Amino acid sequence: MNKEQFAGHWNEIKGKIKQQWGKLTDDDITRLNGKREELLGKLQQRYGYAKEKAEQELSSWEEKLTLTGVGASNQRSAQAGSNQRSGQDFSRQNPRSNKPAQEFPKKDKGTRK
Repeated sequence: MNKEQFAGHWNEIKGKIKQQWGKLTDDDITRLNGKREELLGKLQQRYGYAKEKAEQELSSWEEKLTLTGVGASNQRSAQAGSNQRSGQDFSRQNPRSNKPAQEFPKKDKGTRK
Protein backbone atom coordinates (compact mmCIF):
# COMPACT_ATOMS: atom_id res chain seq x y z
CA MET A 1 0.00 0.00 0.00
CA ASN A 2 1.59 3.30 -1.01
CA LYS A 3 1.25 6.66 0.76
CA GLU A 4 -1.70 7.79 -1.37
CA GLN A 5 -3.61 4.54 -0.82
CA PHE A 6 -2.86 4.69 2.90
CA ALA A 7 -4.23 8.22 3.16
CA GLY A 8 -7.15 7.43 0.86
CA HIS A 9 -8.30 4.52 3.00
CA TRP A 10 -7.61 6.28 6.30
CA ASN A 11 -11.21 6.20 7.52
CA GLU A 12 -11.35 2.45 6.88
CA ILE A 13 -8.06 1.58 8.54
CA LYS A 14 -7.78 3.82 11.58
CA GLY A 15 -9.93 1.48 13.67
CA LYS A 16 -7.87 -1.47 12.48
CA ILE A 17 -4.69 0.35 13.55
CA LYS A 18 -6.09 0.64 17.07
CA GLN A 19 -6.89 -3.09 17.06
CA GLN A 20 -3.41 -4.02 15.83
CA TRP A 21 -1.41 -1.65 17.99
CA GLY A 22 -3.34 -1.09 21.22
CA LYS A 23 -0.61 1.06 22.76
CA LEU A 24 -1.51 3.83 20.31
CA THR A 25 -4.04 6.18 21.83
CA ASP A 26 -7.07 7.62 20.08
CA ASP A 27 -5.27 10.96 20.19
CA ASP A 28 -2.22 9.42 18.47
CA ILE A 29 -4.41 8.02 15.71
CA THR A 30 -6.30 11.30 15.27
CA ARG A 31 -3.03 13.22 14.94
CA LEU A 32 -1.66 10.77 12.36
CA ASN A 33 -4.45 11.79 9.98
CA GLY A 34 -3.49 9.27 7.31
CA LYS A 35 0.25 9.95 7.35
CA ARG A 36 2.09 6.66 7.05
CA GLU A 37 5.49 8.08 8.01
CA GLU A 38 4.07 9.48 11.24
CA LEU A 39 2.56 6.09 12.05
CA LEU A 40 6.01 4.56 11.66
CA GLY A 41 7.37 7.13 14.10
CA LYS A 42 4.60 6.41 16.63
CA LEU A 43 5.25 2.67 16.38
CA GLN A 44 8.93 3.30 17.09
CA GLN A 45 8.06 5.54 20.02
CA ARG A 46 5.33 3.42 21.68
CA TYR A 47 6.78 -0.03 21.01
CA GLY A 48 10.52 0.73 21.00
CA TYR A 49 10.89 -0.63 17.46
CA ALA A 50 13.93 0.17 15.36
CA LYS A 51 13.04 1.95 12.11
CA GLU A 52 13.47 -1.25 10.07
CA LYS A 53 11.33 -3.27 12.51
CA ALA A 54 8.54 -0.66 12.41
CA GLU A 55 8.61 -0.68 8.59
CA GLN A 56 8.53 -4.48 8.53
CA GLU A 57 5.59 -4.62 10.98
CA LEU A 58 3.62 -1.98 9.08
CA SER A 59 4.29 -3.51 5.66
CA SER A 60 3.24 -6.96 6.88
CA TRP A 61 0.06 -5.51 8.38
CA GLU A 62 -0.74 -3.56 5.20
CA GLU A 63 -0.40 -6.75 3.16
CA LYS A 64 -2.93 -8.48 5.43
CA LEU A 65 -5.30 -5.53 5.03
CA THR A 66 -5.13 -5.76 1.26
CA LEU A 67 -5.85 -9.48 1.39
CA THR A 68 -8.82 -9.00 3.73
CA GLY A 69 -10.53 -6.33 1.71
CA VAL A 70 -9.26 -2.87 2.55
CA GLY A 71 -8.28 -1.42 -0.79
CA ALA A 72 -10.26 -4.14 -2.55
CA SER A 73 -12.94 -1.59 -3.40
CA ASN A 74 -10.61 -0.36 -6.14
CA GLN A 75 -10.39 -3.90 -7.48
CA ARG A 76 -14.18 -4.30 -7.34
CA SER A 77 -14.80 -1.03 -9.16
CA ALA A 78 -12.32 -2.02 -11.85
CA GLN A 79 -14.07 -5.36 -12.19
CA ALA A 80 -17.46 -3.66 -12.40
CA GLY A 81 -16.11 -1.44 -15.17
CA SER A 82 -14.98 -4.46 -17.14
CA ASN A 83 -18.41 -6.07 -16.70
CA GLN A 84 -20.09 -2.95 -18.05
CA ARG A 85 -17.83 -2.94 -21.08
CA SER A 86 -18.72 -6.55 -21.83
CA GLY A 87 -22.36 -5.54 -22.23
CA GLN A 88 -23.62 -7.85 -19.51
CA ASP A 89 -25.87 -6.55 -16.77
CA PHE A 90 -24.59 -8.05 -13.53
CA SER A 91 -26.40 -5.56 -11.33
CA ARG A 92 -29.48 -7.80 -11.29
CA GLN A 93 -27.67 -11.10 -11.26
CA ASN A 94 -29.34 -14.23 -9.93
CA PRO A 95 -27.35 -15.03 -6.75
CA ARG A 96 -27.54 -18.77 -7.44
CA SER A 97 -26.06 -18.67 -10.89
CA ASN A 98 -23.74 -16.63 -13.06
CA LYS A 99 -26.61 -15.66 -15.35
CA PRO A 100 -28.32 -12.29 -15.25
CA ALA A 101 -31.79 -12.30 -13.69
CA GLN A 102 -34.70 -13.07 -15.99
CA GLU A 103 -36.54 -10.01 -17.18
CA PHE A 104 -40.31 -10.12 -16.68
CA PRO A 105 -42.67 -8.11 -18.89
CA LYS A 106 -44.50 -5.27 -17.19
CA LYS A 107 -48.20 -5.87 -16.66
CA ASP A 108 -50.63 -3.46 -18.20
CA LYS A 109 -52.65 -2.19 -15.28
CA GLY A 110 -55.24 -0.55 -17.50
CA THR A 111 -58.04 1.48 -15.98
CA ARG A 112 -60.52 0.41 -13.35
CA LYS A 113 -64.23 0.72 -14.00
